[in-house]
Amino acid sequence: MEDKGYIRILLAKPWLIPFILWLYGRSEFTARDLALGLGVRTPIARRALWWLTKMGIVEKRGGDDRVYFKVTSYGKDFSNWLTLNTIRSKQGILLRYNGGYIVVRIRRTKITCYNVSREIVDRVYSVLAGSPGQEFTVTDISMSTGLRPNTVVKALRVLLILGRATKKDKGYTAR
Repeated sequence: MEDKGYIRILLAKPWLIPFILWLYGRSEFTARDLALGLGVRTPIARRALWWLTKMGIVEKRGGDDRVYFKVTSYGKDFSNWLTLNTIRSKQGILLRYNGGYIVVRIRRTKITCYNVSREIVDRVYSVLAGSPGQEFTVTDISMSTGLRPNTVVKALRVLLILGRATKKDKGYTAR
């Protein structure tokens, strides 16, 4: 299934990924339903709904006392496409695209997201795969690849979500 410009939207606003995924199979809901469903604060859900409405993914319904949101046909297509193209795990939500990966982590008070290029993930994996069974710390991998430690952590999270690495007591190993 082609992306119809979805990747462009998600690269601009990657923090909306969990909200769009939550829309899958739903028709009408409130901001409170969305907040409870994702485990975030209601103001975060309201801000996401503002963007989703602006993008034409949902439309506002209802009167003064209670506002409902309805998923548009564009929103249903977008949600279906995103559901098919993401991987979800305890470490976060992962979306693959041509240049790399988008990782999104949900917390009650914030949503963290970042992009990791495919080349960086491959460099980190080559260190792990080069010595099967050996455990590597973030510092070990950082010194081997020349990457900054926080970049290594992001790449390791991608590998964990993909199931290509495991975390052990003293470090990380390739699967």
